[in-house]
Amino acid sequence: MKEGHPERLPALLPHLRTVADAAFEREDEQAAALCITLGTHLRMVGVYEEAESYLRRALGIAQNLYGEEHVKFARGLFNLANLQQVQGKYEAARSSFRQALAISQKELGEGHPKTAACLSSLADVLREQGKYDEARLYAERALLVTKKAYGEGHPETTHQLDVLGVVLAEQGNLSEARPILERALLVREETLGEGHPETATALNNLAGTLVQQGDLAEAIPMFERALTIVEGSLGKEHPGLVASLNNFAHALRDRGFYDEARSYAERSLAIRKRTLGEDHPETARAVGLLALVLQGQGNFSEARLLYERALAILEAVFGEHPNTAMVLNSLANLLLQRGDLPEARRLHQRTLATRKKVLGAEHYLTAMSFHNLANVLALQGDFVEARRLHERALDILEKSLPTEHPDELNMVINGLTNLLVNHSQYGEAQRLHERLLRAREGILARNTL
Repeated sequence: MKEGHPERLPALLPHLRTVADAAFEREDEQAAALCITLGTHLRMVGVYEEAESYLRRALGIAQNLYGEEHVKFARGLFNLANLQQVQGKYEAARSSFRQALAISQKELGEGHPKTAACLSSLADVLREQGKYDEARLYAERALLVTKKAYGEGHPETTHQLDVLGVVLAEQGNLSEARPILERALLVREETLGEGHPETATALNNLAGTLVQQGDLAEAIPMFERALTIVEGSLGKEHPGLVASLNNFAHALRDRGFYDEARSYAERSLAIRKRTLGEDHPETARAVGLLALVLQGQGNFSEARLLYERALAILEAVFGEHPNTAMVLNSLANLLLQRGDLPEARRLHQRTLATRKKVLGAEHYLTAMSFHNLANVLALQGDFVEARRLHERALDILEKSLPTEHPDELNMVINGLTNLLVNHSQYGEAQRLHERLLRAREGILARNTL
């Protein structure tokens, strides 16, 4: 059964359990295949602990029958790594994928589709760890291999387009990501249909990039359409629904529809707690989203508690990581909003240090951390350092080019302009305002080409 129809799985699970359990103690290829089938299906419906027992049993059988250099052992590693990734065990998943890739390259060659699958999965787990440069290299290799093996319009090639597009978007390369994700969506609609779960995935990926580019009006209908598809396919309580719930909640929150956003965020969190537990990094992301919505509603005390809970989970699992930095940034902004300047400054300094380390000094999110810290320093009366940090942020964004991050560019220029006006630097403020107008004209010109 293809993973595109997991709604059919619950009815099959009792039969699969019976058959797999009867074969569990055997040491033959059929027993391993049954364990893989059941373990994979259990992963798809979110029953992770039970899935792990079957997948580890399949891996043990392959090891005993074929040894650790055989492609069937690599298949077992690959299946286990997929589970480890959704469980948030990223280091274990990366190790398993690397081992599977090494076997596949040796036994099947660099140009084999199974090697491409290993490359792609390794790219995806590296992306989740925030290792974007390395993830991009593996994603590009996977796409090249898959195109040669299957051609441009094949579902596997489309999947690799999605993987690369998402890596580029999270890396901050939005103008590169958008056409790749638009192509992936078009192919999925043409080959799988507009109501397929993989079409919903493509919608979510493209809409997320549109949000980053500031095109919320176009993104929201895409998120809504994706959510409708996934609810119809998986039901209203499946773990696979969370991405659509989160995306729609974010978009509604950005439009100021806080009550609706809260209901979707709470649904997402309930699913994560039920399927992954309280201390999983994906649960932490759901906690952070609910905190963001509550902050928008003015419920600052509860929002702060949730941010601190999310931060504790992410620091325990990842340490310095893009997701950790995102929650730090949100908590710092809340404290700034409440007037706690010393603590806001401390957390924005931590966020900046983390982003410089894991994203690089020239990433647009690093630029926004320079900007956020500058705002705190300005309120504390440190004009010279605030100006320096605003100008550093502006330099990064203008290099990355304004078409990539127009909203962020506007925020930084406005912040610096206000700082200059408040310190009677009217001539420089006027020149900066004119610079902003020229940047906006450039964006409009590029967008009409």
